[in-house]
Amino acid sequence: MVRPRSLSICVLLVLSVAAQAHKQYFSAEYLASNRYIASNCELLSDKSIECHIHGPFERLLSMPVLAAGYTSVGTHVIADVKLGINPKYGNQRDSDFYILLSDGTDATGFLVPDRSNYRNLEPCSHIEGKPGKSLANRKNYYNGPRINSNNPVPQEFGFFFSTKQKWGSCVTATAYEGSYTTSGHYTAELHANNGLYLDIYSDNDRGEVYNFKYIIVDIQVDY
Repeated sequence: MVRPRSLSICVLLVLSVAAQAHKQYFSAEYLASNRYIASNCELLSDKSIECHIHGPFERLLSMPVLAAGYTSVGTHVIADVKLGINPKYGNQRDSDFYILLSDGTDATGFLVPDRSNYRNLEPCSHIEGKPGKSLANRKNYYNGPRINSNNPVPQEFGFFFSTKQKWGSCVTATAYEGSYTTSGHYTAELHANNGLYLDIYSDNDRGEVYNFKYIIVDIQVDY
């Protein structure tokens, strides 16, 4: 039996950890009204955001998820990100995009390809680079595993980042294999004290179109 004193200590510990959480929900309407989207993106009547490519590796969405100075120098964070999309373009045409966590100097994240690339790529693969109006110095890491190329594009992706371990994972659901997970390390280290942003970039092919429905970001201090 747990004594009341021990129980109270456990409750205080849980509350202390929870106080460090920083969770945000970004609906398409919120992203559009707060001007977190590029000029070539628009809010549709179905409350999703549609973007048309204008240039190679162009930043389409950028939202601040942790203010500069929220953590002290050297403090690391864990970020849990969920992205909802309408896969209508990814299943029918060119619609490759990148989603990355950035501290303004470096960015780590994932390439999310369209269905036509499943014969060559996994549904999400690691990437890092230099953030800005366009994503520069890109490095791709293909950690696998591959999936059946007949799979449709999933409607939701889960991304998990640890700045301390310079590590990330992607989790999604496939029609043929069920749950899919890939994980691996980056060479870049993000500095949370500089502030963190979640950015989405286009690929570099003409005529690409993208559709995003919502983004949920849950950031916790990693001691």
